[in-house]
Amino acid sequence: MCIRDSINAEYMGKICFMQRNFRAFLRVSSLPLKSMVGRLICGRLASVIPPPSPYPLVHGGMKPFRSFSTLPPHTRVLMPSLSPTMEKGGIISWNKKEGDKLLAGDVLCEVETDKASVGFEVQDEGYLAKILVQAGTKDINIGHPIAIIVDESSQVKAFASYKEEGTAAPAKAAPVAQQGQAQPKQEQAAAAPKPQQAEQKAAPAENAGHEVAASYAAQLAAKQLNIPLSKVRGSGFGGRIMKADVLDYSLGRQSGAEPAKKPAQEAPKKVEKPAQQQAGAAFVEIDLTPQRKSIAEASIEAKTHIPHYYVNSEVRLEKLTALLAEIGAKNIDPLDIILRAVAQACKDIPEVTSQWMKTFIRQYKSVELRVTDPKKNFIIKDAAHARIGQISELRQKATQAEIEDQTNFHVIDLRSTGILFAEELVDPDHSCALVLGQTSHQVIGTSDPEKPQFAHLLNISLSCDHRTVDGATAANWITKFRGYVENPATLL
Repeated sequence: MCIRDSINAEYMGKICFMQRNFRAFLRVSSLPLKSMVGRLICGRLASVIPPPSPYPLVHGGMKPFRSFSTLPPHTRVLMPSLSPTMEKGGIISWNKKEGDKLLAGDVLCEVETDKASVGFEVQDEGYLAKILVQAGTKDINIGHPIAIIVDESSQVKAFASYKEEGTAAPAKAAPVAQQGQAQPKQEQAAAAPKPQQAEQKAAPAENAGHEVAASYAAQLAAKQLNIPLSKVRGSGFGGRIMKADVLDYSLGRQSGAEPAKKPAQEAPKKVEKPAQQQAGAAFVEIDLTPQRKSIAEASIEAKTHIPHYYVNSEVRLEKLTALLAEIGAKNIDPLDIILRAVAQACKDIPEVTSQWMKTFIRQYKSVELRVTDPKKNFIIKDAAHARIGQISELRQKATQAEIEDQTNFHVIDLRSTGILFAEELVDPDHSCALVLGQTSHQVIGTSDPEKPQFAHLLNISLSCDHRTVDGATAANWITKFRGYVENPATLL
């Protein structure tokens, strides 16, 4: 709640009352210095109390009420940003009803982000006075009011017919037109593209020839808020600008930043199934989840802007299997040694951990591994200095939670899926991605045809960004990696 504004308003009212009485006294007084003394006292009194802040504070998804509002003191709950790449979200369900008492830590509602479904917890005690966005609503902009919270239960009734100013009701999706049916002219006119907004102001002269490192979500947020990325200070890995940095700059939380004027918010859309589905059509239309939208955007960017090429090979695992049997460590998996070999090969050839920055190539000094498989994800920070036991502990603690930290090399483990080779898309923040395929036992030829050998082989596929990693560099990395895996004693 904006307590400071209320106190300031109260004191300013008392000051105005004192000024009026003092001026009335001076009008009937005959003192020659009455004007000078009056101005001096009134000026000092007015300077004692600072003027009320014209900008209400916003913190943790809560926006305090304005002191001139005719409604009881209340807090507007804003759509929170629960993911660094989240731009819009949806309300899956409300865990509280209007009039319910709220305690700090209670889950107010389930929010669908671009990564997963997350519970939104309230920070302070109060009563839920009004739900502004109903459950099932999607595409809600960050910062859009979704609920009202008050301090006392008696204040709930004042918001029974409350409607947020400047926000429209959730728009419903129009039914899909029948095949071959022409659209009305009004709909065609509405579908016409609108003229583009004014271009962003030019960056400062000192940054004119230097590309700013920023994530894809940060670039979209900066474009929507009309903020030059050259003025934003990055907090990501290697100074990379994340979406949260752009939002902090827009709110004036970074030094030297001015609050940016946000564009008009779009009304949240509530998706409804087309009429054909309800009538028993021969197809089913599935709504896009924020996770699916995020994957689609990243895939389009990777496939459109990154020139991919792929290097496939096989690695023998006989010595690695024998070493594990000799050690007898039950907690050590072959993947732990393989990841250790990946980190050492990346350390020897750092070009594979670089990143394309349009006007230059950024090469990282440490190896940050991202490991995924169909069931779990985990990160190995500074992997070149991580021991096999530490890697094993991270693997056992891995979960299905989405990874938000910055990495520079991606390993996809598909050994348990039965897939021999797979060509993975290179992440826009990476230069390479390594896929571990299914292992197999094969007969290989020897100098003596009567004594064939059986080899335990691991199929691997390395996806590379040709802008940063040449074919010779990829071949050298494969050679280094094979050398470590086929001679695992060098990793101990």
